[in-house]
Amino acid sequence: MKLNIDDGFRFGLGLFETILVLDNKAVLLKEHLHRLQESMSYFKIQKHIDEDAFLEFLEKDQKEGKSVLKATVTTENFLLERKDYLYKKEDYQEGFSLKKSFILRNETSPFTYHKTLNYGDNILEKRKAALSNFNEPYFINTKGFFTEGATTNLFFMRDNKIFTPPADSGLLKGILRDWVIDHYRVEEKNIFQYDYHKYDEIFLTNSLLGIMPVKSIDGHILSSMEKSFSLHKEYESFHYTL
Repeated sequence: MKLNIDDGFRFGLGLFETILVLDNKAVLLKEHLHRLQESMSYFKIQKHIDEDAFLEFLEKDQKEGKSVLKATVTTENFLLERKDYLYKKEDYQEGFSLKKSFILRNETSPFTYHKTLNYGDNILEKRKAALSNFNEPYFINTKGFFTEGATTNLFFMRDNKIFTPPADSGLLKGILRDWVIDHYRVEEKNIFQYDYHKYDEIFLTNSLLGIMPVKSIDGHILSSMEKSFSLHKEYESFHYTL
């Protein structure tokens, strides 16, 4: 496929969506498409993209089990790619380890709130964390509050209550973040960067992970992953019924 050189290539003024595909069906496709179209409107990318484009692509490239569909959109390009699904059952049983990034999330930047190709901070910090044997870096904002992971949203649990940083703290509202908020009672709350020890459990969400329990944060071992793992199993059951 020929790609046209435009502002998406030159300046990162483009968008992408990463979608879980289960037995050749795109999970929460309508939600992904809605977010993509809203961001296209914000960045004035005037291109008609509808659900049929995704369904036709999947029809031509059928696969069983889990896989990944990535959509990339710029002013002059629309690209769909199929990729392998990399997470394993053991990842959820073991849980993820988190490490703080010293790059601050800019809660005043529109790029923070859209899934753009201007994604370098996330990728570089994720690579850096991996070199130190951590699964996911997380970011705080200029006021010292938790925002999000490099590729995930953050949730905290205490006394059977679920908390998550508010959207205006400087984060991308993930599709799975919205799903958790829609299906459980969740309080949006600013959580100071050094207050993680006040919570019993932490879990991460994104469209590919679903719900991932966290075992440790900056070397601090959390007291439990039990409820987070139960939420993971509930979500797994949900997307198999779609």
